[in-house]
Amino acid sequence: MDLIETQKFYREVLQLAVAREFGNSKWPRLVFFLGNGLLEVSGQRDPGPDATLVLWLQVREAASTVGTADRPRSHGYS
Repeated sequence: MDLIETQKFYREVLQLAVAREFGNSKWPRLVFFLGNGLLEVSGQRDPGPDATLVLWLQVREAASTVGTADRPRSHGYS
């Protein structure tokens, strides 16, 4: 998992607002707002066949998320 690319995905593709930034330029850490919660993206791991990660986000109103499913594809994510 690439830390910078992961943070870029949450910031630019999902357009989550940043609640806090800390760390240094080599290992930047970001905390994103998630409605009533927060999501901290601050680590990484080596890629490999077992390196799968699933994150489920629950939304209160599905109508407000219409069109967001296509946003990752438009940024080159599958």
